[in-house]
Amino acid sequence: MSKVLFLSHGGGPLPLLQPDSHKNMINYFKNFSKDYKPKAIVVFSAHLETDAFTLISNHPEGLLFDYHGFPKESYGYSYNPPIDSDLANRLMKQIKLKKITITESQRGFDHGVFIPLMIMYPLQDIPVIQISLKKGLNELEHIQLGQALSAFKDDNILFIGSGSSFHNLSQFFNGSGNDKNTQFHDGLIDILTKDISENERINLLVNWKNIPNASFAHPRSEHLIPLLITYGIKQTKATISFDDTIMNKRIICALW
Repeated sequence: MSKVLFLSHGGGPLPLLQPDSHKNMINYFKNFSKDYKPKAIVVFSAHLETDAFTLISNHPEGLLFDYHGFPKESYGYSYNPPIDSDLANRLMKQIKLKKITITESQRGFDHGVFIPLMIMYPLQDIPVIQISLKKGLNELEHIQLGQALSAFKDDNILFIGSGSSFHNLSQFFNGSGNDKNTQFHDGLIDILTKDISENERINLLVNWKNIPNASFAHPRSEHLIPLLITYGIKQTKATISFDDTIMNKRIICALW
Protein backbone atom coordinates (compact mmCIF):
# COMPACT_ATOMS: atom_id res chain seq x y z
CA MET A 1 0.00 0.00 0.00
CA SER A 2 1.41 3.37 -1.01
CA LYS A 3 1.54 6.22 1.47
CA VAL A 4 0.90 9.82 0.53
CA LEU A 5 2.37 12.64 2.61
CA PHE A 6 2.18 16.39 2.35
CA LEU A 7 5.03 17.80 4.39
CA SER A 8 6.47 21.15 5.25
CA HIS A 9 10.17 20.99 4.36
CA GLY A 10 11.29 23.82 6.63
CA GLY A 11 13.39 26.90 6.02
CA GLY A 12 15.96 26.19 3.30
CA PRO A 13 18.82 24.13 4.77
CA LEU A 14 18.00 25.10 8.38
CA PRO A 15 16.73 21.60 9.32
CA LEU A 16 20.30 20.37 8.70
CA LEU A 17 22.20 23.49 9.78
CA GLN A 18 20.19 24.29 12.92
CA PRO A 19 18.28 21.13 13.81
CA ASP A 20 17.08 22.56 17.12
CA SER A 21 15.02 25.11 15.19
CA HIS A 22 13.15 22.25 13.50
CA LYS A 23 13.48 19.60 16.22
CA ASN A 24 9.88 18.41 16.32
CA MET A 25 9.61 18.30 12.54
CA ILE A 26 12.83 16.31 12.29
CA ASN A 27 11.61 13.85 14.91
CA TYR A 28 8.37 13.43 12.98
CA PHE A 29 10.26 12.71 9.74
CA LYS A 30 12.51 10.17 11.45
CA ASN A 31 9.65 8.40 13.19
CA PHE A 32 7.72 8.23 9.93
CA SER A 33 10.59 6.66 7.98
CA LYS A 34 11.57 4.32 10.82
CA ASP A 35 8.31 2.45 10.36
CA TYR A 36 7.99 2.63 6.59
CA LYS A 37 10.40 1.84 3.76
CA PRO A 38 8.81 2.19 0.32
CA LYS A 39 10.17 0.67 -2.85
CA ALA A 40 10.32 4.12 -4.47
CA ILE A 41 9.67 7.77 -3.63
CA VAL A 42 7.96 10.32 -5.87
CA VAL A 43 8.28 13.97 -4.83
CA PHE A 44 6.37 17.06 -5.95
CA SER A 45 8.45 20.03 -4.79
CA ALA A 46 7.32 23.63 -4.48
CA HIS A 47 10.69 24.62 -5.97
CA LEU A 48 10.23 23.37 -9.51
CA GLU A 49 7.70 24.92 -11.90
CA THR A 50 7.82 24.13 -15.63
CA ASP A 51 5.68 24.96 -18.67
CA ALA A 52 4.30 21.42 -18.67
CA PHE A 53 4.50 18.81 -15.95
CA THR A 54 8.02 17.40 -16.07
CA LEU A 55 9.33 14.12 -14.70
CA ILE A 56 12.92 13.74 -13.52
CA SER A 57 14.23 10.24 -12.93
CA ASN A 58 17.66 10.22 -14.57
CA HIS A 59 18.94 12.88 -12.20
CA PRO A 60 22.54 14.10 -12.21
CA GLU A 61 24.56 13.47 -9.08
CA GLY A 62 24.87 17.16 -8.17
CA LEU A 63 22.14 18.90 -6.21
CA LEU A 64 20.62 22.31 -6.86
CA PHE A 65 21.32 24.53 -3.89
CA ASP A 66 18.46 26.89 -4.59
CA TYR A 67 18.89 29.02 -1.49
CA HIS A 68 21.17 31.93 -0.77
CA GLY A 69 23.20 33.41 2.05
CA PHE A 70 23.75 30.29 4.13
CA PRO A 71 27.07 28.89 5.44
CA LYS A 72 29.44 27.16 3.05
CA GLU A 73 28.70 23.72 4.47
CA SER A 74 25.11 23.94 3.22
CA TYR A 75 26.37 23.95 -0.37
CA GLY A 76 28.26 20.69 0.00
CA TYR A 77 25.45 18.23 0.65
CA SER A 78 25.00 15.17 -1.55
CA TYR A 79 22.03 12.92 -2.15
CA ASN A 80 22.31 10.44 -5.00
CA PRO A 81 19.68 7.68 -4.82
CA PRO A 82 19.21 4.92 -7.40
CA ILE A 83 17.34 5.46 -10.66
CA ASP A 84 14.20 3.44 -11.46
CA SER A 85 13.65 3.89 -15.20
CA ASP A 86 10.90 1.30 -15.30
CA LEU A 87 8.80 3.14 -12.73
CA ALA A 88 9.46 6.42 -14.50
CA ASN A 89 8.16 4.96 -17.75
CA ARG A 90 5.07 3.60 -16.01
CA LEU A 91 4.35 6.96 -14.40
CA MET A 92 4.74 8.75 -17.73
CA LYS A 93 2.47 6.26 -19.49
CA GLN A 94 -0.25 6.57 -16.86
CA ILE A 95 -0.19 10.37 -16.83
CA LYS A 96 -0.37 10.54 -20.62
CA LEU A 97 -3.23 8.01 -20.56
CA LYS A 98 -5.23 10.62 -18.66
CA LYS A 99 -4.57 13.18 -21.42
CA ILE A 100 -2.15 15.20 -19.29
CA THR A 101 0.92 16.56 -21.05
CA ILE A 102 4.17 15.60 -19.35
CA THR A 103 7.78 15.73 -20.48
CA GLU A 104 11.05 14.32 -19.17
CA SER A 105 14.17 16.17 -18.16
CA GLN A 106 17.43 15.82 -16.25
CA ARG A 107 17.95 18.12 -13.30
CA GLY A 108 19.55 18.00 -9.90
CA PHE A 109 17.21 17.67 -6.95
CA ASP A 110 16.25 20.97 -5.28
CA HIS A 111 16.08 21.46 -1.52
CA GLY A 112 12.38 20.62 -1.44
CA VAL A 113 13.51 17.10 -2.34
CA PHE A 114 16.89 16.55 -0.73
CA ILE A 115 16.37 18.28 2.63
CA PRO A 116 13.49 16.07 3.85
CA LEU A 117 14.94 12.94 2.25
CA MET A 118 18.36 13.43 3.87
CA ILE A 119 16.51 13.30 7.19
CA MET A 120 13.99 10.59 6.37
CA TYR A 121 16.05 8.19 4.24
CA PRO A 122 19.72 9.11 4.68
CA LEU A 123 21.03 5.80 3.27
CA GLN A 124 20.06 6.97 -0.24
CA ASP A 125 19.06 3.43 -1.18
CA ILE A 126 15.50 4.10 -2.42
CA PRO A 127 14.89 5.33 -5.98
CA VAL A 128 13.59 8.91 -6.12
CA ILE A 129 11.61 10.52 -8.94
CA GLN A 130 10.62 14.18 -8.99
CA ILE A 131 7.61 15.60 -10.82
CA SER A 132 7.34 19.34 -11.26
CA LEU A 133 4.50 21.72 -10.68
CA LYS A 134 3.01 23.33 -13.77
CA LYS A 135 3.42 27.05 -14.31
CA GLY A 136 0.23 28.96 -13.69
CA LEU A 137 -0.39 26.80 -10.61
CA ASN A 138 -3.94 25.94 -11.63
CA GLU A 139 -5.44 24.11 -8.68
CA LEU A 140 -7.66 21.68 -10.60
CA GLU A 141 -4.87 20.67 -13.00
CA HIS A 142 -2.70 19.65 -10.05
CA ILE A 143 -5.50 17.69 -8.41
CA GLN A 144 -6.00 15.93 -11.76
CA LEU A 145 -2.30 15.02 -11.86
CA GLY A 146 -2.77 13.36 -8.49
CA GLN A 147 -5.88 11.59 -9.73
CA ALA A 148 -3.89 10.21 -12.66
CA LEU A 149 -1.36 8.79 -10.21
CA SER A 150 -4.04 7.13 -8.09
CA ALA A 151 -3.43 4.03 -10.21
CA PHE A 152 -0.26 3.54 -8.12
CA LYS A 153 -1.88 3.90 -4.69
CA ASP A 154 -1.37 0.20 -3.91
CA ASP A 155 2.22 -0.07 -5.18
CA ASN A 156 4.20 0.70 -1.98
CA ILE A 157 5.37 4.05 -3.31
CA LEU A 158 5.80 7.02 -1.01
CA PHE A 159 4.34 10.10 -2.70
CA ILE A 160 5.54 13.31 -1.06
CA GLY A 161 4.12 16.76 -1.64
CA SER A 162 6.97 18.94 -0.39
CA GLY A 163 5.95 22.51 0.34
CA SER A 164 4.63 24.23 3.45
CA SER A 165 1.22 24.84 4.92
CA PHE A 166 2.40 28.39 5.71
CA HIS A 167 4.73 30.29 3.40
CA ASN A 168 4.87 34.02 3.93
CA LEU A 169 8.60 34.73 4.14
CA SER A 170 8.11 38.21 5.55
CA GLN A 171 6.27 36.77 8.57
CA PHE A 172 8.62 34.01 9.70
CA PHE A 173 10.66 34.64 12.85
CA ASN A 174 8.23 37.18 14.28
CA GLY A 175 5.16 36.91 16.45
CA SER A 176 2.79 39.00 14.38
CA GLY A 177 -0.03 37.43 12.45
CA ASN A 178 -0.11 34.19 14.39
CA ASP A 179 -3.85 34.52 14.93
CA LYS A 180 -4.31 34.81 11.15
CA ASN A 181 -2.10 31.78 10.61
CA THR A 182 -4.13 29.78 13.12
CA GLN A 183 -7.40 30.75 11.45
CA PHE A 184 -6.06 29.70 8.05
CA HIS A 185 -4.87 26.36 9.37
CA ASP A 186 -8.14 25.69 11.16
CA GLY A 187 -9.99 26.24 7.88
CA LEU A 188 -7.56 24.12 5.86
CA ILE A 189 -7.66 21.26 8.36
CA ASP A 190 -11.46 21.35 8.32
CA ILE A 191 -11.47 20.91 4.54
CA LEU A 192 -8.96 18.06 4.68
CA THR A 193 -10.54 16.06 7.49
CA LYS A 194 -14.30 16.57 7.58
CA ASP A 195 -16.80 13.98 6.35
CA ILE A 196 -18.02 15.39 3.03
CA SER A 197 -18.26 14.11 -0.53
CA GLU A 198 -15.03 14.15 -2.47
CA ASN A 199 -16.59 16.37 -5.12
CA GLU A 200 -17.27 18.91 -2.39
CA ARG A 201 -13.75 18.54 -0.99
CA ILE A 202 -12.27 19.08 -4.46
CA ASN A 203 -14.34 22.24 -4.88
CA LEU A 204 -13.16 23.56 -1.51
CA LEU A 205 -9.51 22.79 -2.30
CA VAL A 206 -9.74 24.39 -5.73
CA ASN A 207 -11.14 27.46 -3.97
CA TRP A 208 -8.75 27.35 -1.02
CA LYS A 209 -8.25 31.12 -1.31
CA ASN A 210 -11.69 31.47 0.29
CA ILE A 211 -10.26 30.16 3.58
CA PRO A 212 -9.92 33.06 6.05
CA ASN A 213 -6.46 34.68 5.79
CA ALA A 214 -5.44 32.52 2.84
CA SER A 215 -3.53 35.36 1.18
CA PHE A 216 -1.68 36.03 4.43
CA ALA A 217 -0.58 32.41 4.75
CA HIS A 218 0.25 32.07 1.04
CA PRO A 219 0.92 35.29 -0.89
CA ARG A 220 1.80 32.88 -3.72
CA SER A 221 0.45 29.35 -3.92
CA GLU A 222 3.47 27.23 -4.95
CA HIS A 223 4.05 25.85 -1.44
CA LEU A 224 0.42 24.75 -1.06
CA ILE A 225 -0.09 23.27 -4.54
CA PRO A 226 1.81 20.03 -3.65
CA LEU A 227 -0.94 19.39 -1.09
CA LEU A 228 -3.52 19.37 -3.88
CA ILE A 229 -1.53 16.81 -5.87
CA THR A 230 -1.19 14.51 -2.89
CA TYR A 231 -4.88 14.79 -2.09
CA GLY A 232 -5.71 13.77 -5.66
CA ILE A 233 -3.81 10.49 -5.34
CA LYS A 234 -6.01 9.16 -2.53
CA GLN A 235 -9.13 11.34 -2.91
CA THR A 236 -10.29 10.87 0.65
CA LYS A 237 -10.01 12.77 3.89
CA ALA A 238 -6.56 13.12 5.40
CA THR A 239 -5.05 12.58 8.82
CA ILE A 240 -3.22 15.59 10.21
CA SER A 241 -0.05 13.79 11.24
CA PHE A 242 1.92 16.83 12.43
CA ASP A 243 0.68 20.13 13.85
CA ASP A 244 3.32 22.26 15.52
CA THR A 245 5.27 25.50 15.36
CA ILE A 246 8.36 25.95 13.17
CA MET A 247 10.16 29.28 12.90
CA ASN A 248 7.44 30.80 15.06
CA LYS A 249 4.62 29.78 12.72
CA ARG A 250 2.09 26.95 12.84
CA ILE A 251 2.83 24.23 10.31
CA ILE A 252 1.04 20.96 9.50
CA CYS A 253 1.69 17.75 7.64
CA ALA A 254 -1.12 15.65 6.16
CA LEU A 255 -1.05 11.89 5.63
CA TRP A 256 -3.17 9.56 3.54
